[in-house]
Amino acid sequence: MGTQLRDVTSTEQPGGGYPDDWWSSRSTDELREMINRGFAGGDLFTGATAEARRRSNEAQRAADVEAAAAAVRRRAKSRKILILRILVALSLLATLTTTLVVFMHLDE
Repeated sequence: MGTQLRDVTSTEQPGGGYPDDWWSSRSTDELREMINRGFAGGDLFTGATAEARRRSNEAQRAADVEAAAAAVRRRAKSRKILILRILVALSLLATLTTTLVVFMHLDE
């Protein structure tokens, strides 16, 4: 079952004169069908490829934002781990120091 498309004349804008919301409401399969028609599809081919590119760019921007957020979370986790290691080392040092002081006083 093919996509029903209206006829487009060469006097209309690229994309067949369809409004942006029309393009954004097309399914991926509909866009793929228009693109598969190639240049023979005329302005529909141009509009479909532009919409596919727009969606791809939008998805890439979202992926970039998520990757940046994940990097921030990883750095924060690494900092927390480093701070905990420092605190454990300081705690061990304090315990050793206390133990040495106690042993030194036992020898007196």
